[in-house]
Amino acid sequence: MKFHALLPAALLVLAAAHAQVPKPFEGLFEKDVPVRGQIGVPMPPPEINKYIAKVEAAAEKDVKWFKEYASQQKTNAPLPYHEKLGLTKEEYDEYLDLWRKREFKPIT
Repeated sequence: MKFHALLPAALLVLAAAHAQVPKPFEGLFEKDVPVRGQIGVPMPPPEINKYIAKVEAAAEKDVKWFKEYASQQKTNAPLPYHEKLGLTKEEYDEYLDLWRKREFKPIT
């Protein structure tokens, strides 16, 4: 029984010992020096909610299509324009403009 708990712990220690710094972070931090961090999320302006509501309403009309379409796209990025999203091209462009105005909001 104890063996089952030791194996994951040993694998975790082994993985941490051989972890490499991701390339985007190379040279940004000193080794073994703690750095104060902050947890947060990127938040778009509240005006984006009217477009999200339209897309949600359109998704409810054709759930199967929406799930398939969304599953083929990148995660955490706006879906590419499609008339079935329930937005005009102009509304979609306004949505993208708002998406680009996201700001980091700390979680307290």
